[in-house]
Amino acid sequence: NSRVKDLVAYSVSRLNLHSTTSLTGVLSPRVLFTGMKPNYKKELALAFGDYVEVHNGTTNTSQERSLPCIALYPLGNSTGSWLFWNVSNRSYIRRSHWVKMVTTSLITTAMDGDAAQE
Repeated sequence: NSRVKDLVAYSVSRLNLHSTTSLTGVLSPRVLFTGMKPNYKKELALAFGDYVEVHNGTTNTSQERSLPCIALYPLGNSTGSWLFWNVSNRSYIRRSHWVKMVTTSLITTAMDGDAAQE
C-alpha cells in the first residue's frame, strides 16, 4: 500500500486551507465546505513524513505508552487529529496527541524497508 495517496491527501488538505480570489469573501474552501475553522496550531504543527511518537494510552503495565509513527495528514476534525503510519506494525492510526521527534537512522531504515516491500 503506497504512501503516494497519503501525500496527495496531505497536499489537498494544505491547498484547501488557503482562501482564493475566485471565491467570494475571505473564507477558504474547507471552511466554506465544512463550516469549521481549522485549528492552525495542530493543523500546521506537522508536515507529511514527520517522525512522531503518538500517545497510546496508559495502563499499569510495562506496555509502551507511545508508538513510533510517521505523520501523514490532518483529519480536519474538531480535535485536531492526524492520520499516522505506525512504523512498528505498518498500520494506520488516528491520534490527537503526539510529540514531534528528530528522525533517526532507525526510522529511516524502517521506512526504506517498507518502500522496498511495496
